[in-house]
Parts: sequence; structure tokens; C-alpha cells
Amino acid sequence: MMKVPASVLLRMIESDVRRVRSDSPESQALGVRCASARILFYTAHKLRESTEESKRKDVSSYYRQSMAELLAPLLGVVVRDSLVLSRSPTLDAFSRVRDDRFVEADTFALFWQVLTPLLGTLWPQCGKEPTLEARCRHIEALLRDEDEQVATFLKNNSVDTSLFAVRCLTPLFAVTLSLDDVEKLWDCMFAANDHEPPTFEIAHCFAAAAVLQLRHRLLRADRYESLQLLTRFPALDVDDLILSAQQLHERSDSTVQSVLASSHTASLLSHSASDAALAALDQARRVLAADAAVSSETRSALVEQIAVVENALQSASRIVNK
Repeated sequence: MMKVPASVLLRMIESDVRRVRSDSPESQALGVRCASARILFYTAHKLRESTEESKRKDVSSYYRQSMAELLAPLLGVVVRDSLVLSRSPTLDAFSRVRDDRFVEADTFALFWQVLTPLLGTLWPQCGKEPTLEARCRHIEALLRDEDEQVATFLKNNSVDTSLFAVRCLTPLFAVTLSLDDVEKLWDCMFAANDHEPPTFEIAHCFAAAAVLQLRHRLLRADRYESLQLLTRFPALDVDDLILSAQQLHERSDSTVQSVLASSHTASLLSHSASDAALAALDQARRVLAADAAVSSETRSALVEQIAVVENALQSASRIVNK
């Protein structure tokens, strides 16, 4: 593979930075654009260093355009909330954390935390989980459980889930929503995360909720129109989106717990039944081995019953272990 010089990668990044939020004066300020480019350039190198194949792959292969879209809201918030300490020398310790001299370092730290759970989606070959394919299956399951009609419509019209999942899950709606709405949605997403490092499981619920918000328009559309709707999301009601996603998340959590409990109960029952069946098998084998007076018909019946029970036990074992 031909290597891309660092200067070419930097120009590629700068081009993407100019494109992202091109209508936002804050995002397009020269200082913000330069900071974005430096953070993204450093992130690509950091990703390369953190992989086992770093010596074989060019640094440019660790950069994706969606990284610029993902970074923009984070940098915007940090820049907006930063303070020029030289003008306020009496600030408390908490305020000093927002020192404007460390905007880029603070933003990179946040960006790395947000980017890490998305590595399997951005680079399926890196071996990280979950991949985009796994995330798409999760969204499809949520849609089937919540609205079978919409799920069937998408399937019958051969609408690939990845077409809209990429826009939802890779930049976490940073392309679809305004900066204010992105901040509101991300606040909810971060608050719902209870893993370390973060997993952003609720992002799947946001993606499913976004599709469900377009339900009536989708069901009236043909395949071409539905693709247009899902690849270029129209204006979404972010408050309704958050509420729907939270409800989906709560229901999916309840379903998972219920399935786990049912599986545990089924496992216990299966083991109990297995113990009883094994005891019966052992007794039947002892009768066959010890009692020479058993008639041939009875012996044949016992052998047949032993085979039936053994097959049933094997089938039960396969079901429980799935």
C-alpha cells in the first residue's frame, strides 16, 4: 500500500474540518479549525501506536472523515466554557480546570473517551467490539420488538440498516442535529452510560427512535423515498427522540433481565430433569445387567427407552448451552 505523507494527511484533515459545520461561525473560527486539525492529526497517530499492526499500516488509514464530525461538538463546548485565567486571577480550583491554555489537551482527552467505544464501528478489521454489523443487528432487533410493521417494511424494501446506522452511530448524530440538539442528546447519552470505559449502548436506541419518528412518512414511501429519508434525516424533534430512546432503553434492559432470569430458571429446571432422567437411566441399566430373567420383550423395551432418554438429554443440553 502506498504511504500517504504526513503533509497530505494534514491537508485532508484540514479540508474535512472546513467542511464540518461550515455554517457555524464558532466552528469555522481560524483558531478552532487549527485546533481541530491538530487534535485529529494527533489522534490518528495515537490510534496507530495503540494497534499491533502499527508498523505495517500507514497513519492515514487511522483517520476517518466522521472523526471530524464527532470532534466538532466537543471542541465547541470546551472552547465556549474555557476561561482566560490571566484576566481572572482569583478563580477557584474548579474554574482553573477550564484554563483556556489547555483547550486542546482537554478536548483530546474527551474525544479519546468518546472515540474508543466506536473503534469497532470505524475500523471493523481492528478486532474491537461491537462492529457496525453487530450494532445494526441490535437496531433491527429493537425495531422488530417495538414496531413490527416498520421492521417488515424495511426488510421488504431491502433497506440496509447500515445506510442510516452509520450516520447515527459513527458521529453519534453530530451530522444530523444542530449543535444545541447534539449537546442535549449527548448529555442524555453520557448520563445513561454506566460502564467504564463507556459503551454508549443507548445510541442504538437513539437510532431506532429516529427511524420510528419517521414511521408515518416511511410507510407511505417507496424504496427510493425511504432511502432518501433515512440517509438524509429531516429535522428531528430531539426532545421526542430522547424520550423515545429512554423508553426503548428501559424496555430493552427489562427484556434482557427477563430473558436472563428465564434462561436461569430453564437451566435449573433442565438440570433437575436431567438428574432425574440420569437416575432412571442408571436404574434401567442395572436391571438389564443384573436380572437375567428379564424377558426379551422387556429388555428390548428398556433398551429403546434408554436410547430415547439419552437423545432427549442431548437435545436439552444443546438448547441450554446456546
